[in-house]
Amino acid sequence: MKAKAQFGMKFLTKIIITKYFGNELDIPTLVCCRDEPIVLGKPRFPHEFTANTYRVALIDNGYGMLTIRVTDVLYYFV
Repeated sequence: MKAKAQFGMKFLTKIIITKYFGNELDIPTLVCCRDEPIVLGKPRFPHEFTANTYRVALIDNGYGMLTIRVTDVLYYFV
């Protein structure tokens, strides 16, 4: 809901590597590009998230719930 309030229904996200609950495993986590503390969650199929940036759309499922849909993959090479 915070991402929707700040960026609307479509915005850019990226994957960062995090460690949950002190677990030593590296977990890919989807965050907002313009505000990294807004964590959108762990991808259901993390091995498929290899690019740096993703364009996402929020889908309103009703009852105050939103689903995140990746609409575009943006590759940035350094």
